Amino acid sequence: MRPCIYCLQKKPEGEFNAEHVVPQAFGKFEDNLVLDCVCSECNGYFGKTLDLKLARDSIEGIDRFWSGMKPVSEFKSMGPRSTTRARFKEGSIYGGEGYPAPNPSGPDLRIMAFPQMGLEQPKGTIRWFRREELPEKACLGAFGLDPKKEIFIHVREMSADDARELLLGKGYDKLSDFTVYEPPAEETIETLMVGIIADHEKRAVTKIALGYLAAVAGCALVRAASFDEVRNFARYGHGSSRVHVSENPWSIAHPDGKPARGHYLAAATQPSGMVVAQVSLFLRIRYVVHLMTTRLMTGTPMVSSAHFFDIDTMRASRVAVMPLVPGRALTVVAEGRSG
Repeated sequence: MRPCIYCLQKKPEGEFNAEHVVPQAFGKFEDNLVLDCVCSECNGYFGKTLDLKLARDSIEGIDRFWSGMKPVSEFKSMGPRSTTRARFKEGSIYGGEGYPAPNPSGPDLRIMAFPQMGLEQPKGTIRWFRREELPEKACLGAFGLDPKKEIFIHVREMSADDARELLLGKGYDKLSDFTVYEPPAEETIETLMVGIIADHEKRAVTKIALGYLAAVAGCALVRAASFDEVRNFARYGHGSSRVHVSENPWSIAHPDGKPARGHYLAAATQPSGMVVAQVSLFLRIRYVVHLMTTRLMTGTPMVSSAHFFDIDTMRASRVAVMPLVPGRALTVVAEGRSG
């Protein structure tokens, strides 16, 4: 019997299986760090929830395809449930939102529009709302629309009957007939990709950070009570995040000077005596994870380790621990043109 590093429950040897520190959705590396101290129940939970969200519905998940690491044909969209969305910057749905999806006719991802309605008044632009975000008619003033004036309705990815029922329920009375917009089969317009980094994403990287510390410093260390608050956040969503998010402020180069592509993980003891980890998948966004809330009773663990997982060679190797220099706050993650 031994305890799992995430749930801390003591279980027989047969209830533990291999846990890859870097989820295999982000690469099957020859030298990936593999843990044997994660029970199959926790491993299965992470695989069906946090790992799945990170792989399919995050900026890092999109980077798997933008980097060429995965073919577009393997992209699995979360559909209208997606929180990683595109904002249309031109065209008939300017200002509306969509989600990434496989593109059967090209090498890039395509953007599918969410079910949404556009509200327009004379001499004004269309203000698009996803169906679940449509405001009450009496509240339109907060969006620059006058509820007492005539409103023109535009509908995308919804039937006229569904739109009418939703509008009536929100106080939009005296509705006349309107038509549902039928977009062309294909159009190329400029989009702005936006990812929401919330508790699901922060829990996923916290889990990766704890796993990395266990791999380089031992499972016994991570089971200490000083890590309980962070552990409970990763496993159960209890408490608040101890993750700081910014743009990645540094880069990694090959010996020949060419930029490297891949993932960076690090854990190091700070002068304060606390262990802090860094997680950066595809070197785009950096997550700084404060893993401890109190010092260990027996003293400060001296940890200093970093690995780079190269997606071009599919090998992992030790590298220098990057300093915790400030990173620029996130605003726009990526811009581009999408079909």
